[in-house]
Amino acid sequence: MVKSRILTAAALLIVLLGQSSGASDNQLPHLRLCSAVQPASASKAKQGERIELAWAKLYTWGKGSTLNICFVGGSPKVQEGVKSAASGWLNYANIHFNYLGDCGNSASSIRLKSQIRIGFDQQTGSWSYIGTLAKSVSMDKTTMNFGWLEDGTETSEYHRVVLHEFGHALGCIHEHQSPNANIQWNREKVIEYYRLTNGWDEAETARNIFDQDSSTPIDASKFDKFSIMEYYFPPDLTKNNIVLPLNTELSDMDKDLIANLYPS
Repeated sequence: MVKSRILTAAALLIVLLGQSSGASDNQLPHLRLCSAVQPASASKAKQGERIELAWAKLYTWGKGSTLNICFVGGSPKVQEGVKSAASGWLNYANIHFNYLGDCGNSASSIRLKSQIRIGFDQQTGSWSYIGTLAKSVSMDKTTMNFGWLEDGTETSEYHRVVLHEFGHALGCIHEHQSPNANIQWNREKVIEYYRLTNGWDEAETARNIFDQDSSTPIDASKFDKFSIMEYYFPPDLTKNNIVLPLNTELSDMDKDLIANLYPS
C-alpha cells in the first residue's frame, strides 16, 4: 500500500545522469550516474531528495493521461530503442505515450503539442525533468536527454537508462536518499569514490548522495534496493555493508507502486 508522505524541494529538480571519468577500469566501476541540478527558481532549496519510487505527488500526470513525445535528433534505431525500453512502464501504469516523430523547429505544430521532448546531446549526459515540471520548460528546449545511447548500445543499457529517465518523467525520484533507506554511509570513502569516478566535489556528492529533505510532499514506499530508480553502490561505501546492485529492469515494487500512482 502506498503511504502518504511529502516530497522535498527536489521535486523541482532536473535529474541529470553524468558520465563517469577519472579512475582506471581496474580500480573502480565506471557507471553513468544521476546528478541532481536545481533550476534557478529553487536555488535556495536543498537538492537531496529522493526515494525509490518516492514520488513527487504534486508533479505526476493524471491517470489515463496521454503524453505527446517528440525527438530532437537520434538515429531511427536509437529512437526505436528508446520507445521499446520506455514501454516497460506502460504494462503497469495507466498512462499512454504518443510519439509524434521529429520535434521540428521551435514553432512547429508537433513541438507545440508535445509534453516531452527528447534530445541526444552527448555533452550533457542523460537526464529528465521530473513529472509535470516538463510543462514549465520553454518549447525550444528539451525535457529529457540521452547522452550516450547509440545504435550499438546493448539492450540492457537502454533498459537501465531509459526506464530510469522515463521514471523521472512520470514523477519518480531516486531511492537512496529516502529516510527509509537506512544506509550508513562511509562518508570519506563515498566522497573519494565520486571524486574519482564522476568528478564531483564534496558539496555535489552531498547533494546527490547524503542529503535528505522532507520539507515537500512525497509518497515514500518501503526502501527497494532493486528499483530501477536506484544507483549502484559498492558495498564498501557503506558502514552497514548494504549491497545496492546494478538494476536494469523494473522491480516488483516498482511495478506495484507505479500502478498505485497511475491506477486503472
